[in-house]
Amino acid sequence: MLNIKRIVAIILLASPLTFWGQGKGSYKINTKGQPISRTEYNLNGEKKSYDYFYFVAGVGPSVLQGDNKGYKPGFEGNIGIGYQLFDFLGFEGKLGFVTLNGDYSNVGIKTHKANALEINANVMLDLTNLIFGYKSTRKFNLVPHVGLGQVHFRNHSVYYNGTQFAFGDKENIDNYNSNPIDENGRIVMKNGNRYEACGSSIGGRKIALAIPVGILVSYKINDYIKTDIDLTVSKVDSEFFDGVIGNSDTKDMYTTLNVRLQYKLKKHKKVYSPCDNGFSNYRRIRW
Repeated sequence: MLNIKRIVAIILLASPLTFWGQGKGSYKINTKGQPISRTEYNLNGEKKSYDYFYFVAGVGPSVLQGDNKGYKPGFEGNIGIGYQLFDFLGFEGKLGFVTLNGDYSNVGIKTHKANALEINANVMLDLTNLIFGYKSTRKFNLVPHVGLGQVHFRNHSVYYNGTQFAFGDKENIDNYNSNPIDENGRIVMKNGNRYEACGSSIGGRKIALAIPVGILVSYKINDYIKTDIDLTVSKVDSEFFDGVIGNSDTKDMYTTLNVRLQYKLKKHKKVYSPCDNGFSNYRRIRW
């Protein structure tokens, strides 16, 4: 007959080994002491599935590249949200505002002012992680990106002879255009050509397709925050983006150089159990 006290003692001694690592939010442990789940960690506590959301904001100078012979700095600011799907691939959506000015003395323009609202979606390819693999201790990463979006723009040009042209400004369509405006809201040129002065966006802003292409260098400050320098060239599918009519058939573009700040919305980290027998309790915590 088995000793009842001995059986009870064996059960009590085995209980901690049964329940360590099996609490709420924890993972089962394999024979190597590693957690087993759809989202796994290695022994260094690095998550193999590298996904998280983040907020991003940036500011910096901008320059217009159209029919202008010289450049005058403007300003661009943007905010956005991103999703890092893999350690080398992510997506980012942004809203921005950019002011654009240029030296147009080559086409007889005395003063020129323009601005645009930006909206675009971008694919972010982390070349550093793609080539060398992800490391949690790495500080610098090189990330080229390409996107697709729209610019909602307005501009106003004053020529040396006093002639004025404006696009995308419904409130001032008559005041800002020396040429007559027909019943359909088009600017009537002396040669008979007519151009739509306003668009369907906010305040009559005109809308054009934009393709932003760029590259950024990011620096990891801590597990939550990164900063980066981003150089982006945006090709605009409109010859009127710079407000100059009929001088060139070349589509306009602009360049921005941003200093950005990125804040991670979700973080994974490990929590160890207070045991020293080789078993570890890992939990996944989200913010």
